[in-house]
Amino acid sequence: MKINENLPFDYTYLIDRLKEYAYPRDKITQLLRKGEIIRVRKGLYITPENNNSYLKEILAGMIYGPSYISLEYALAYYQMIPEQVQTITSVTTQKPKLYQTPVGTFRYQHIRMDLFHLGLDYATLAEKGFLLASREKVLCDLVYFRFRNLKAHNVAAFLLEDMRIDLNELKTLNTKNLSEWINIYKNPSITGLVTYLKEVTR
Repeated sequence: MKINENLPFDYTYLIDRLKEYAYPRDKITQLLRKGEIIRVRKGLYITPENNNSYLKEILAGMIYGPSYISLEYALAYYQMIPEQVQTITSVTTQKPKLYQTPVGTFRYQHIRMDLFHLGLDYATLAEKGFLLASREKVLCDLVYFRFRNLKAHNVAAFLLEDMRIDLNELKTLNTKNLSEWINIYKNPSITGLVTYLKEVTR
C-alpha cells in the first residue's frame, strides 16, 4: 500500500488507513524504512511527493502548539530584512522547544498567555492557514526576547543597523494599538520600542 497525501497527516489518520493490516504499526515501520512516508516528528508525517511542496509555516503550527510564526523568520516572510532565514521561528505558550526535522529546523520561544494573542493575523498559503504575528507584534517579540531594558534611543541602532530593517518599512507600521500593549507587556524594552516607533510614524 502506498500513502499519497497532499497534506501532513497524523498517527491516528495513518492507523486508520492501515486498519486492513493485522499489524499496522509494523506496516508504518516498513513505510518509513522504504521512504514512502517521512516522519516530521513523532505522530506527524508527510509523503515524499509532498516533501518539495509542503509549507513550513503550516507545519510549524502542527509540530508544536499553540504557536504562531514570529521573530526572524517572520521578518524575512514580510521581506523586512534582506537575509533569508532558514530556521522557522515561532512563539508559543508552551515550554521552549527546538525540533530538528528532516524538513527543517523549528524553534519555539515561550511567551505569557496574556501576550500570546496580541497582534495575530491568520495568513494563508496555497489555501492553507496558519497564525502569523503582525509586523508590529514581530518587532515587539524581538525586543521582548532579546532585551531586558532597551531604551528608546537605542532602538534605532537595533532595528536599522543590527536587524537591517528599512526605515521606510518602519514608517508604514500601524502604531494605533501599541500604547495599549505597553500596559499589557509591562516591559521597559517594549516601552522603548513603542516610543521610538511612534516618533518614526508621525
